[in-house]
Amino acid sequence: TVALTDVTGTKLTKTFVDKAKEVTAALEKTPGWGRPSAIVGITGLQKAVAQLFSSGVHYANTIEEAKEWLVKEADKGR
Repeated sequence: TVALTDVTGTKLTKTFVDKAKEVTAALEKTPGWGRPSAIVGITGLQKAVAQLFSSGVHYANTIEEAKEWLVKEADKGR
């Protein structure tokens, strides 16, 4: 299973981050959930900080870039 999340235009407030952590924790318990995962819409300092705390996640600049990366990663697993 792959995941693409687009947070473009979303303000990364404490409430948003807390909810994202909650959703991620729930998804990780779901059978079949796994990597690869791509996120679009995080830029600048927020992107740098996010990369420090997450592994196995690709931070893409566009949805098309994220899709291409996910396809390549999915093909590696076959």
